[in-house]
Amino acid sequence: MKLLQNVYVAVHETMEPKGKGEDSWTKKLQSSPLLCDPSFHEFLDRRALFAGKHNHPSAEGFAEMAKYLRFCCKMATAITKMGEHMAAGGDDDGYVEIKLPLKPEQADLWFAISEEFFKAASELAKQVNEKSLALQNAVEAIVQFELPVGQHFVRQEKENNQTTATFFASAFLEHLLLVGNAESRVNALQHYRDLLTTGHWSSEEARATFVLRYAKAVLNHWRYVPDAQNRLHEVAGLIAKTLPLVDPAKSPRLARDLWIVRARLLENIGIWKPGAYEDAADSYQRGLDVPNIEFELEARGMALTDYANTLSRLRRDDEVALDKKIIATFKEALAVFRTEKRILGGTLARNSYAIYLNERHFGDRIENQERALALAQEAIDLIGTSWAKPKMISCEASSSWTSVMLI
Repeated sequence: MKLLQNVYVAVHETMEPKGKGEDSWTKKLQSSPLLCDPSFHEFLDRRALFAGKHNHPSAEGFAEMAKYLRFCCKMATAITKMGEHMAAGGDDDGYVEIKLPLKPEQADLWFAISEEFFKAASELAKQVNEKSLALQNAVEAIVQFELPVGQHFVRQEKENNQTTATFFASAFLEHLLLVGNAESRVNALQHYRDLLTTGHWSSEEARATFVLRYAKAVLNHWRYVPDAQNRLHEVAGLIAKTLPLVDPAKSPRLARDLWIVRARLLENIGIWKPGAYEDAADSYQRGLDVPNIEFELEARGMALTDYANTLSRLRRDDEVALDKKIIATFKEALAVFRTEKRILGGTLARNSYAIYLNERHFGDRIENQERALALAQEAIDLIGTSWAKPKMISCEASSSWTSVMLI
């Protein structure tokens, strides 16, 4: 109890207005033996999940506290880094690169570079759809787009020009995939694929991030592709070759997302080849096992739901053990969404669990159906609550970091 009291006092201090000096705020954080201790953040995560499993209202509060402390500690580290750079006589015209993790919903909108870029991409996409401009010419035009110096990209060296051009090209293709007609989407995916051999990246991690984005594009739009099964299989293989190049300790979100997207690709391959479900289940498990990223609850809850659905498609000799695994996975997903209140994920988890219980061959059939009905009603109530009290709903995460260049 004393521990929790100290935590509440310390968190209150971090929330005080910082106008009196950011320096004292960062020192207060970094001098605390608890606030920036990763093991303490994990303790809060476990406490939140435990409360979620028991449907206790404190679950969301503990999860938010852990999330808030992680963000504050990363900000404090970044501020300290900037201060050290200036104290060491750093060049005022130089740059200090600071990495801060984006929120998942921000990471999903990585291609929304600026309002000006959006306008340029929209006009080019319109011309491509009308067939008044070839896609290749549209890409050549968008890579010439210029942002003010210091805003996300600084074009100084030839290599930087090439990496920026690759980024702008892929951002435009993402835009075209959202607003294009069927033919434009097929062509956009092909051009996206070609960038794997013609594009340029500053590091292996940057290329791995590109592979993830391309894989998600295929996952979202594969139904437009004539050779859909082959494309899904190809991209799943591409991710398998990319994963060994990603260090989970350095980029846990990227590693997790690559595994989870690979699992979803394989799950779709299972439509034609049911044997792919086993490989999909293995990829889900590997993604869920990536360390130091379990605190991103929404992404974890969505993955758990999909994992449970995939497990339900398997055919194994020990059906009783498989059934227990499926039930446990669904229950963990529900616990996560009681901790992280997300309408989309919480609704899908409840509906999926209800469908499984309704068709379950084990246990009392009447009890299974009553529980399924209760879950379906919970899903309906969850949606009804969201309509009654409108609020921002975020979608599933992808992997990305932002680089803040300080002049």
